[in-house]
Amino acid sequence: MAEKIKIAITGHTKGLGKYLHDAFIADGHIVLGFSRSNGYNIKNKEDRERIVAEVNDCNVFINNAFNYEDWDNSQLDMLKDIYYSWINNKDKSIINMSSSASDLYPAPITVPGVPRYPDYIKAKWEQDKWLVTVRNFLNTREQVRLVNLKPGRALTEKTYDKWKDQKVLKTSDVYKIIQIVLKEKDIEFSTVTFKAF
Repeated sequence: MAEKIKIAITGHTKGLGKYLHDAFIADGHIVLGFSRSNGYNIKNKEDRERIVAEVNDCNVFINNAFNYEDWDNSQLDMLKDIYYSWINNKDKSIINMSSSASDLYPAPITVPGVPRYPDYIKAKWEQDKWLVTVRNFLNTREQVRLVNLKPGRALTEKTYDKWKDQKVLKTSDVYKIIQIVLKEKDIEFSTVTFKAF
């Protein structure tokens, strides 16, 4: 991906979002980050509206932030807001960071240290479901590029102690997939599930 682009990302100060934010900057791209720590809470409609206004000149929007305070559909709300703002711009791309965990819905699976994991699974499943619905109406050649990425477990500072000895994705693996999606503009990527092998 030699071309320099302007990228917006939510949830850029921790975990996967921080790695992606820093990796894009290291590769020479212009990156705007939106997190609670710098005054943007995707739970609040007004903050989402501010984000949409401030990313108007970006080429790529990475919808990464998940509301771990309320375990709700704020990430889906953010996705809808940016989608309807960018829908008719074929030169823009939206990458939604879902999770392979959504494939487990509606199983009431729990994970030690993650007390509301079933709520997480449901929220990610609802994102996937909405994306499938809108893709049926999306003319990919004339409208915004919409890609749903569903990584498996990824090693971040939040998950390091739990998963350091397991076969999981590295944050750099997720970055590689995003680079491929952005570089291959003539290939349509709809939903991409990937896990460590």
